[in-house]
Amino acid sequence: MSPRQGGPSDGWTVTRSVVDEVDGYSKSVGGVEIEAVRTAAGARPNKVVTALHDHHALSSCSVGFPMRSRTTTPDDIVIAALIKVAPKGSRWCDIELRAGSVIVYGPRTEHTAVNLPGLEFMFVTTPISLLDERADQLGSRLNTPQAGHVVELEKTERTRLLG
Repeated sequence: MSPRQGGPSDGWTVTRSVVDEVDGYSKSVGGVEIEAVRTAAGARPNKVVTALHDHHALSSCSVGFPMRSRTTTPDDIVIAALIKVAPKGSRWCDIELRAGSVIVYGPRTEHTAVNLPGLEFMFVTTPISLLDERADQLGSRLNTPQAGHVVELEKTERTRLLG
């Protein structure tokens, strides 16, 4: 891992990781604690870029080896994910992943995943208390997801913007 501190006025810390094992992957994803198990050999490493600022974390991930993972979102956090590339068979919770999908996790939501090589996604963690403010900055509204629930948003211009 090679952290790069942002400029003195922006307060962002950016880390880029290229890892060949699940422990390195779990440690490199920002904003959540992930348990992962590698399920087979893979042709490439996993690549993760994470940007941290105050209570926000942005992560971009490219999966190079197959793994299963799980986590539970914290009590006061909402996670929104954009699926960029989704190999057939990649699943989060009981959702078959598709490119362009936006998936939102409420607080205290268990996330289980089948991540196959070639899967690419981005996600943001944000405090529930700031969700409305962040949505307003995007010119969009997002209903706060209920605790323990995960939803795939309907594909609209609004969800494309949110992604």
